[in-house]
Amino acid sequence: MDPVSIVGLVSSVLNIVSVIAKNVNALSTLQANYRNADMSVFLLIGQLSTLKAALGQIAEWIKTEGLASKLEHVQLVQDLQVALNGCQILISILDDRVDQLATKEGSESLKVQGKIAFLWEEQELNVYVTHLNNQVNALNLLLSAIQCRSLSKERTLLLSVESRHVFQQLTDDVSSLLLLRDSDSALTRKTVSTFNSELF
Repeated sequence: MDPVSIVGLVSSVLNIVSVIAKNVNALSTLQANYRNADMSVFLLIGQLSTLKAALGQIAEWIKTEGLASKLEHVQLVQDLQVALNGCQILISILDDRVDQLATKEGSESLKVQGKIAFLWEEQELNVYVTHLNNQVNALNLLLSAIQCRSLSKERTLLLSVESRHVFQQLTDDVSSLLLLRDSDSALTRKTVSTFNSELF
């Protein structure tokens, strides 16, 4: 992997870590403001913190060990790219959702109805927690592969049926998240269109 690609990869990881830190802080603030926040919010914060730590370890490994010495580790690089792509999409969607909540929370109009909206539908929260859990599993698997002392052990770990299932799940998660994002966008466009037609 050329030096420019390595720098881009490290930059991508650090960007995701930064957005995760922002979301953990925003969710913690919202949870503190609403002591009765659902346990799912607590789980979401925990998963984001774990994801941040795993990404930090991967970024540190890339900086210190570099991928230049891992050119023969094609599967590791491919799986890392799949994991980071899924992570970027998930964190981007989650960041938008947390920003919406933080904006509502910051406004003076947040009454009982707004507080109830804050406690997202349990199903939506569980979807995010599940996707985050899948990301954490994949990153932990990659961290285990990085620790392997030989190429054959790394390859055996990454090509095992269980490992392939983990990365296939990430690919499926990306499709699911993109569909969720697109359906939310369509709903927003329909709501704005309905609102505008009622005004005029």
